[in-house]
Amino acid sequence: SEPLEPPLVGRETARAQLEAVLTATAAGRGAFVVVTSEAGLGRTRLLAELAGRERACGVRALSGRCRHEAAERGPWREILASLVPDLARLDAAAVAELVTTDARALGGACPEMLDLPYVRTLPDPPDLSPDLEKFRVFSAATGLLRAWSRRQPLALLIDEHRVALHLWREALLQE
Repeated sequence: SEPLEPPLVGRETARAQLEAVLTATAAGRGAFVVVTSEAGLGRTRLLAELAGRERACGVRALSGRCRHEAAERGPWREILASLVPDLARLDAAAVAELVTTDARALGGACPEMLDLPYVRTLPDPPDLSPDLEKFRVFSAATGLLRAWSRRQPLALLIDEHRVALHLWREALLQE
């Protein structure tokens, strides 16, 4: 049997706030929440607790961590990888409605994206400078997430470490 998780202690206010965000998301009101703290203070555990409740609310939660060693990539690898199984169940026409023509650029952040119906038929994107490539990936990823959110309420659970937070914020502000 799997080990039992200890109860989450001392996070009642934060948990209640995040559960309110899930409820609002299920009702069609979007929100953007980034949980941030120093390492070891329960950020990841809090988000895991919330992710366990999302399906009961009718919300699709996608989680991503922004680690210091991969801060320039942000949380895209994990967020996109958690959506790939849902996308893989769709036919090529449905995937085409969700992704932009730059969807192959997402392969650098999440190689599994390249195997999806329709995406595998797209040409490789032209080479860009590193800064423009980051913008292209960010734009393609946010476009996909916006399109998915029209199909189903979507919650992005971003687990940030303060060291990486400033880099990811800069990327968001450029969008």
